[in-house]
Amino acid sequence: MENLNKNKEVKIGISKFSIGFDFIIVIIIFGIAFYSYFGKNNIKISIFLVIIGTLNLIYYLRKLSDTETKILINSRGINLESKFISWDEVKDINVERLSSGKTYSEYLNIVTKKNKFFDIEITELNITGNKLLKTIEFYRK
Repeated sequence: MENLNKNKEVKIGISKFSIGFDFIIVIIIFGIAFYSYFGKNNIKISIFLVIIGTLNLIYYLRKLSDTETKILINSRGINLESKFISWDEVKDINVERLSSGKTYSEYLNIVTKKNKFFDIEITELNITGNKLLKTIEFYRK
């Protein structure tokens, strides 16, 4: 495994690629609205697209400003946003992939020995499900 050290922590946050993709979508929506208003003179579609573009822009800006660590992994356990789970408490960990048509979402599922279930979406994070599981296995040993 590359650059893993049990004396250090692994911080996982929102993927820069995900943020960049959202920005491109916002630009495309505003571009189509601009073209629709000035090129086709279709005010209703332009207004609708500006509303959709504005909502997407708000979502993008919120995501851009979210620099918080979503998952923190170290030799003591795993911290999911604000809930710490010790490795001694963990009964089972897996990554679940749910598909809907051509898109999918990945979730990290943790079951504790007290049968508490924790689940966090990892689709937009800066790590793949497989790499996350390998990192967890490394720190859990």
